[in-house]
Amino acid sequence: ATSSVFNVDFIAILPDMTSSSETHPRNAAKNKGSRLELSNRYKATKSCTSAGLDGDDFQTKPMLALKAPKKVLRGAGLRTALHDIQTEIKILSQVQYKHGGHRHILRFYGVVTGQHEGNGDDDDQDHWLASSLPQMPPRQSILLDRLNGTLTNYINKWRDERGIGVFELFNTASTKDLWLRRLIVMTKVTSAIHFLHSHGIIYRDLKPDNVGFRPITNDGVGAEPVLFDFGLARFLPKKQHPKDDNDNSNDNIVHDETTSNMEEVYKMSGETGSLRYMAPEVYKCQPYNLSADIYSLSILMYEVLSLRKPYGNTVSAFYNNVIVKGNRPSLRGLAWPQPLNGFITSMWDGDLVKRPKSGVVVMTLEMMLRGPDVGLYPRS
Repeated sequence: ATSSVFNVDFIAILPDMTSSSETHPRNAAKNKGSRLELSNRYKATKSCTSAGLDGDDFQTKPMLALKAPKKVLRGAGLRTALHDIQTEIKILSQVQYKHGGHRHILRFYGVVTGQHEGNGDDDDQDHWLASSLPQMPPRQSILLDRLNGTLTNYINKWRDERGIGVFELFNTASTKDLWLRRLIVMTKVTSAIHFLHSHGIIYRDLKPDNVGFRPITNDGVGAEPVLFDFGLARFLPKKQHPKDDNDNSNDNIVHDETTSNMEEVYKMSGETGSLRYMAPEVYKCQPYNLSADIYSLSILMYEVLSLRKPYGNTVSAFYNNVIVKGNRPSLRGLAWPQPLNGFITSMWDGDLVKRPKSGVVVMTLEMMLRGPDVGLYPRS
């Protein structure tokens, strides 16, 4: 199957890649840093018109971003980066153009398939020539929404704000406002994970650095969280059942969580993702399923709501503490009600079958947003 190809000057969706996303897994334990880079200096004047955006979109999207392999990469590093780009194209084109996209998943506009026509200046990146080659060019880029920072930046900002609140005689209103802001972000991120799971996609690399903030106002002040970097995501095999007469698709994906047995696991590459947020079964290279994302989500939720770094500033003892002893981030000293403690504990349960589905997590977070009356609110 092939994805749609846009008849525009320099943007196209390439044919669907048929190679397995397991061909060149990025081993998180050995990962020395991202092989991809985002350029936020891309001028979107032409791209907005070429991508079919109307005038209103142009006014609210003054800049887009190009994501491409770092220019210094060679050999195996470049091949891995290209593989990650191919995976992103495959996943994001399905998410955006087959399933209608999701507000909290970074919007994908297309692939720059040509060669640079400019003089080498970064400010001249809006001059590209279209390519008719069916294979991926050596330095292909994908066109995405521009981001204003990541969740890592916001966590650091919230820590600073909380410190100011404590200094100002434990301002209760300020504390609750900070809590609500963080809770809203986690609810939106979880809704993105639930959307992926409902379409049979496992993300496998959930962490603060992979949650960006997309500007939603011209002044750049307003922003909303979006999930990005799908280089490690993949489709799960479709559950074996009679084909729906109305289902004309030929892609092997699960259509929703209800058709996927959470006890059914799949052999996928181990040690995939980021160690601090990695589910034990993934670290141990055991078969796993969508619940690996739930584990990662629980560690991220802990970090966002507590503003504590899981396992401190080092994960050198990760195997002994988390895998062997079954330890999890400490809940001591947190002013969390017991129901919240119990829920997040169920999300990082060592038994993947006992973890809740993403839909349950979304509903629970939405309940928390209703306030203290539901018993899932901090006491201070």
